[in-house]
Amino acid sequence: MRTISITLMIVISGLVLFGCFGGQKTMSVATDAGADPNAAPVFVETKLLNIDTEMMANQFLIQQLPVSKKIDSTIAINSAYEMLLDTILAKDYKKFDLSTVPHLQTQHDDMYFDYLLRLTYKKHIVDSVTVDSSEVLSTYDEYKERFFKPTMYRVQHIVVSGENLMASADSSIYMQYSDEQVDSIARAQVMSLRERIVGGASFDTLAIMYSQDPGSADNGGDLGYLELNQLVSPFDSTVEHTPVDSLSGVIKTRYGWHVLKVLDKSLEHYSPIDSVYGALASLVKEKKVAERGKFFLDSLRESGEMLIDTALVESVDTLTNPDIVLAIINPSDKVNGCDTIFFKEYRGNAAYLAQQLRLQTPLSLEDKLQILTTMSNKYHFHRAAILMGYDKDPEIVAWSENKLKRYAVSTMRKEMLDDGYAPSDEDMRAYYDSHMDDYQVERPLKIQHIVFQDSAMAEYVRDVATSGIEFEELIDQYYPGDPDIKQAAANLGYIGKQDMPAEFWRQAMSTPVGEVSRPVKTEYGFHIIKVLDRNHSIPFESAKNRIKTILMEKHKKAVRDNFVEDHIGGKPIFHWDVFEFLHYKDVGPPINPASMMGRM
Repeated sequence: MRTISITLMIVISGLVLFGCFGGQKTMSVATDAGADPNAAPVFVETKLLNIDTEMMANQFLIQQLPVSKKIDSTIAINSAYEMLLDTILAKDYKKFDLSTVPHLQTQHDDMYFDYLLRLTYKKHIVDSVTVDSSEVLSTYDEYKERFFKPTMYRVQHIVVSGENLMASADSSIYMQYSDEQVDSIARAQVMSLRERIVGGASFDTLAIMYSQDPGSADNGGDLGYLELNQLVSPFDSTVEHTPVDSLSGVIKTRYGWHVLKVLDKSLEHYSPIDSVYGALASLVKEKKVAERGKFFLDSLRESGEMLIDTALVESVDTLTNPDIVLAIINPSDKVNGCDTIFFKEYRGNAAYLAQQLRLQTPLSLEDKLQILTTMSNKYHFHRAAILMGYDKDPEIVAWSENKLKRYAVSTMRKEMLDDGYAPSDEDMRAYYDSHMDDYQVERPLKIQHIVFQDSAMAEYVRDVATSGIEFEELIDQYYPGDPDIKQAAANLGYIGKQDMPAEFWRQAMSTPVGEVSRPVKTEYGFHIIKVLDRNHSIPFESAKNRIKTILMEKHKKAVRDNFVEDHIGGKPIFHWDVFEFLHYKDVGPPINPASMMGRM
């Protein structure tokens, strides 16, 4: 089975060995929503295309806009123009010659190759395999152990630990106690809760209120169905010996003190065949598909040809030229399947295949030939796909057509939007001068200060500071508090208006660089302030790269908008009365709830 699964994997697993078919970011090419009265409301109207709110939502998704981002008019207008541009360009995509862009041609050919193999494998191998009920029934005993169900217990519990009490919001209550005493308090709490449950209180309610297990407390302490081997000791033995619908005593695990209740018990058993029929049918089909795939590949290799340069393969470890040919597959079939294995392909896959085929290093000549033979599978399969006409299948024809359209639109966009445009220094300087408010520093003043409780002392120290004594020395002598933190507390670094009281800020702003201010009173006391540096704006050279990006985007937008409007005969008509219906498509991640087993 290992040989079969590896062989088939080599044929169809382009994701691992021969390039990735999926994962490409695609571009929107809109289609008209039509006149369906039940269709989403139209947001943009043009003679070329009407764009409804659902099409806009798809465009937001393609643009990868975050769901948290507000849909404003700028985003809406930009997205609409992008859709119109793609639609206009797509009308001429057949004029695009893919061979003029070699890297796109190579990318398309690689993905086409993988797609054709996958399509052929599915339709010729997988879809041709059928499974009848007699095969499923006869397979049950063979796979019976897969459907063994051990004894399962459904349990709910409450847990309290001394460690969690010490870390809780009420931790100050327990500071006076030793660890052993806090542990005793936790045990007493659980014992009290157990007594309340015995007296008629709801286990669920008390678990929600007091249990310290975040994974189950909100569910009334319910841990779901568990196997004993999933639980720590003595939780496991307590569960095993507690009757259904009964309450345990108070027990301790490494997670704290527990009281638990067994809600249900399911004895070990084998799942009946009718409950696993679908899974069995899948197993049978998987086995038959593997067998058919191996037989098919073996027949292809027997009917095909492979010429190997054995001398080169034997000395392959010393080769350096990536373009040396190691093998030629089906050399006599120049039309449908003559392919070549170069050293660079062998080098890129040999280590992985050696591992999968469980070959020992250093590789023998036979091992290297086995790797080359395995690599040839995809080429034999490719030739068979063409001979059987799967390259004419409507599915792959449509895929290739759509891919060509996307490549064409992408390439024409770059050419049309003048990707080579770069603003001049004069243009960037003019933008900087006209947008000075955008380049103001948020925290322009670098300062030191000393705070006093007495205004007279503040005046005195200020006079000393102006006499030439270093301000740092005065900080060490007069700043209040611990000597180890005086300098850090006095050096405020760069500050802005939002960082300090208004009186402090006004005094600092009016003090020249290098000088010390007169005392100013705030809620903290009387301050004297030394201004070390003042920088009100970001220099042009520092802002230059950001301005360049802005101007390039503005240029592209202007070129795009003019191009679109020229082709649709004017500006699009926006129906702002349906703006409120624009929405994002939110595809959230799957929920992965915490479980008791994950912590035990």
